[in-house]
This record gives sequence, structure tokens and C-alpha cells, in this order.
Amino acid sequence: MIFDREAMGGKAVILFIDCSVRVFPIEADGTVKLDGKDLFDPTQPYWGSREITVKWPKFTKPANPAKAP
Repeated sequence: MIFDREAMGGKAVILFIDCSVRVFPIEADGTVKLDGKDLFDPTQPYWGSREITVKWPKFTKPANPAKAP
């Protein structure tokens, strides 16, 4: 998983299931490390050894964007 280092000043903001929020640095290769491993590494205990598939949203421009007054 590659994070965009430019979007948040080189930081990734992660929301956890307990509703806590933590900020992690984004590495030079675009990954985020948690406990020394990539956040999306299937060996992280919270993934249960499953391979992670991230689906990015598709952004499209509206056909007729509203004009500002």
C-alpha cells in the first residue's frame, strides 16, 4: 500500500477500531510502519493472515458542474 507523502505533510492518520486515532510517519517508499512492519502486512495480528486488497475510489468530473454566482 502506498500512501501519498504530500497530502498530510508526510503523515498518515489512522483510525482504529476502538475509535482511537494515531498519526504515523509515511516512509520514503510510501508505506506506514506499525510495530516494525508495513501496516498492510498480512502477518499483522489484526488481519488474521489475510491478504489485503485496497480499492481506491473512482473520481469523475460532473457532466455539468454548477457555476458559482
